[in-house]
Amino acid sequence: MEKNKLRVCLVSLNQEFEDKEKNKNKILGILKNTKNYEYDLAIFPEMTLTGYTMNTNLSEEWKNSNSLKFFIECSITYNKSIIFGISVKENNSYKNRACFINNKGDVLLTYDKIHPFSYVGEDKYFKGGHELKFTNYEDFNLALTICYDLRFPEIYSILSQNSELIINIANWPAKRLEHRKILLKSRAIENQVFMIGVNRIGKDYSNEYKKSSMLIYPSGQIAKPIINEGEIEIYEIEKEIFSNYRNSFPTYQDKRWELYYKFYKRGVCDAFKR
Repeated sequence: MEKNKLRVCLVSLNQEFEDKEKNKNKILGILKNTKNYEYDLAIFPEMTLTGYTMNTNLSEEWKNSNSLKFFIECSITYNKSIIFGISVKENNSYKNRACFINNKGDVLLTYDKIHPFSYVGEDKYFKGGHELKFTNYEDFNLALTICYDLRFPEIYSILSQNSELIINIANWPAKRLEHRKILLKSRAIENQVFMIGVNRIGKDYSNEYKKSSMLIYPSGQIAKPIINEGEIEIYEIEKEIFSNYRNSFPTYQDKRWELYYKFYKRGVCDAFKR
């Protein structure tokens, strides 16, 4: 792609619950079918090869992860960068992780989900991450988040200081899809960044999932894909849209970071005492 433009393929994968081999075959089929399509980066849902599960027996030691090796091989074979989700065991704890590898098979970025979904007990199995990370890719500064993180605007405010594009991969059930759409738009509008949300489709043991992957402009507008076929949608992102919007409607510059930090340090209740 030309400089300051990025084409992304959002894959709303119909995941087979806890079946890595079937999901690998589905992914190989998608990459094979789109190998002649012009895009830089393929993005898959949370816990890509297992679906969203608390079964830590399916977690892999990160340093010896067969799933990581699979995606590295895919990226090299099909000359595509890939973002995927995986549950890993590292330092005697389990983590819900997103990983970004380039088309040469190099790991550019990993991110551990900061907010385990306590409503379904994820926090009892997976340890929340403690770091926000960034990388530069094809002239874009970008960051990763995972599913439930989307409900916590604080981390997106921080990420927006160093990112034009923030990606959220998820297994977000159909019964709460309206929340997801509103939250994606809100994170884009309040931080004036591109937001990408990639969600699965299909069913698992307890939930149904509907196609809801999308790209949101910094203005909050939902983008239209260049290609929309089955489980995939391809979008083109122009960095100029980001800079033009921040310059033409510069609400971002009015954020008062030092004051917000004081509020958090003192506690919200203390901050509003008279």
